[in-house]
Amino acid sequence: MRQLDLGGATDVRLWKLASTEQRVLVTKDEDFVRLSVLRGPPPKVVWLNVGNVDTTAVAQVILHNAAAIEAFAEHPELGFLAIGIGPRAG
Repeated sequence: MRQLDLGGATDVRLWKLASTEQRVLVTKDEDFVRLSVLRGPPPKVVWLNVGNVDTTAVAQVILHNAAAIEAFAEHPELGFLAIGIGPRAG
């Protein structure tokens, strides 16, 4: 978000921008999953259900699931994809 000068932007603003630009939102924020269910795509949402992990772990999850993310992005009907790294302590 910093690269797009959107730091601190509201979820709704990010949603509208991603929708307009046909982007895929990749997030750890479950609120975007709720928006996806309520509003439907676009945009598509990749929810990283990974808990409190560092940036390196997040990058590894994304790289490990790159093929699934790409297939999801190209699927005409799917709205969100949940990706996790196994059971989380709660």
